[in-house]
Amino acid sequence: MEADLDPSNLHLHDDNLTEQIDRFISSSSSSTSPPPPDDNQILQFIQCFALLFEEEVVQYESGTKKWTQDESTSLFLVSVERTSKLLHSLSRFQSQKEGRTAALFNQISGTHQRAMSFMEDEFKSILDDFQTSRDRDQKNNTDPDQIPASSPTDDQSSQPEDQQTVVDDYQDNFLGYSDETVSDLKS
Repeated sequence: MEADLDPSNLHLHDDNLTEQIDRFISSSSSSTSPPPPDDNQILQFIQCFALLFEEEVVQYESGTKKWTQDESTSLFLVSVERTSKLLHSLSRFQSQKEGRTAALFNQISGTHQRAMSFMEDEFKSILDDFQTSRDRDQKNNTDPDQIPASSPTDDQSSQPEDQQTVVDDYQDNFLGYSDETVSDLKS
């Protein structure tokens, strides 16, 4: 690998690296029968990208970069999307998948699968945390010690019914996801 394509000298979001990958993706998707990636330099860019993406996935899996509140999270999602497009572009060369191209395809697809599994687990964790938090809040709101004493003039017959309807509607409308989707994510 050339010195300027050494993964230790680059980062995943290096402008030159991402431009080359994006150029390959757009050129392979724009023509009906794109030429295989025979160019040694583009294969080096793809290999470098694959190694850097794998490093980033490992960092997220280990928890060292896990969903911080900075731009690295959005860059990770951009990398996952770019990898998906790259896999789609490389998959167009099914008949030519030999040697280095096939090895790169396998490496990238394995890393992409790990990234998608990580994101699925994190999404499930977020949903579980939200459900636990909401259940705890509802328990605190219905705790008899915390219900304020009402005056005799309060309309007590309609208030609990209205509150129960709001709680039921809230439970049925879980962030806009269908019941089937939520149950699939929980399992």
